[in-house]
Amino acid sequence: KFKESILGQPQYADGIEKPRIATDCGSLPSARAVSVAISPDVNVPDKYLTLLIMQFAQFLDHDLSQTSVTRGSNGTGIVCCKPEILKNPELHHPACFEIVIPKNDPFFSQFGETCMEFVRSAPAPRPGCTLGPREQLNQVTSFIDASNIYGSTEEQGKELRRGINGLLSISETGNTELLPPASDEECEIPNNNSSKYFCFKAGDERVNEQINLALLHTIWMREHNRVARLLGYYNPGWNDEILYQEARRV
Repeated sequence: KFKESILGQPQYADGIEKPRIATDCGSLPSARAVSVAISPDVNVPDKYLTLLIMQFAQFLDHDLSQTSVTRGSNGTGIVCCKPEILKNPELHHPACFEIVIPKNDPFFSQFGETCMEFVRSAPAPRPGCTLGPREQLNQVTSFIDASNIYGSTEEQGKELRRGINGLLSISETGNTELLPPASDEECEIPNNNSSKYFCFKAGDERVNEQINLALLHTIWMREHNRVARLLGYYNPGWNDEILYQEARRV
């Protein structure tokens, strides 16, 4: 009831799960059209703010939420924008919620793109397994607890630790401390037999979305290790667990 009083009732078209429609029961405009109208792709430098204000906001957001996306059989991705799928409703996955790109789009029109892939978030059990409107699932801890640095589960946290002196794992390239490499199949360098990877591993799997996000993840990993080394210097009797937890607390 507190949630409903603050955020309001769900606005599904059928009151249960169908995507929202306009108040006159018509279709809502394309999300891409709204985005272009509100925030056109124009370079307007700010007098006081740099790109870091956006980047830290994304970094903080990834500490709070990660919506689970609906997947196909065997965990495969769902495709919505293929012409044969758009033309045949029987091939259209019920989780597809593709975004229409206007023909006069200032960017995508030059490539002839008219559809943007978008899949709905996975449904989640309601509190107490009650019946009612569709709910969503958060895959990370919902607190500001640096889970994007240390992970949201105990198992994930252990994978990120070096196991000595309270330090987080790194990948050393020359004299530079980088995030450890991600060893999943999506990050393997094609046609390379040396088991090298082009992705980083951090407390949040979205670390590789774009370079500036990976940069902040790297800074915070290095800051943890800097603090852990200082704590170890002043407290030589502390073991790995105490150093790790105290550095994280700092």
